[in-house]
Amino acid sequence: MFISPEAVAQIAIGLIHGHVILYGPPGTGKTSLVRVLAKLFRTNIPQIWTANPEWTTFDVIGGLSPAIIGGKEVIMGKLGEVTGDMVRCIENIKNYDEK
Repeated sequence: MFISPEAVAQIAIGLIHGHVILYGPPGTGKTSLVRVLAKLFRTNIPQIWTANPEWTTFDVIGGLSPAIIGGKEVIMGKLGEVTGDMVRCIENIKNYDEK
């Protein structure tokens, strides 16, 4: 798969200035592009998620979920995939700034 250096540069600039959303039909190279960008920014990708129409708001953003802690049932907040990735990104930036 060929990814043009111009496309990588444009997306990298977009990431530096804000956010980028990659969209398109399956097999167009979105995941390959993300892997190239991760190397460019010297970061790793712990897991790649592919959204689908069956995802709910809970899957994307998160919400409250029952859990058992110390034998007691409690309600806890759970991050969705997007919010969880945002939190990890912020933690990576903080850790990088502290070095």
